[in-house]
Amino acid sequence: MNKEAAIAIKRNQEIIVKSKNGETISGFPVETDHPSRLILRTTFGPVWIPYEEVEQVTRILSIKRSKKSCLTCTR
Repeated sequence: MNKEAAIAIKRNQEIIVKSKNGETISGFPVETDHPSRLILRTTFGPVWIPYEEVEQVTRILSIKRSKKSCLTCTR
C-alpha cells in the first residue's frame, strides 16, 4: 500500500491520485486486503485503481482554526 494512502486511511483524509496517463481522481481511500489496488470512495461510488498505474498520491489536509486560537492571533 502507498504510504500516503495508508496515512489518509488512518486520519480519514481525502486524497488526489494522479495516474501514469495523466488522469486525476479524488476520494477517500478504503482499507482493503487486496495488495495490488487502491480503492477510493468517491462521490460517484467506489473506484479501484491498480497500484502499477498510480504515479502520485497527494493528501488533502484540512486546516481548521478554533475561535479560541484566533483570539491570540496577531494580524
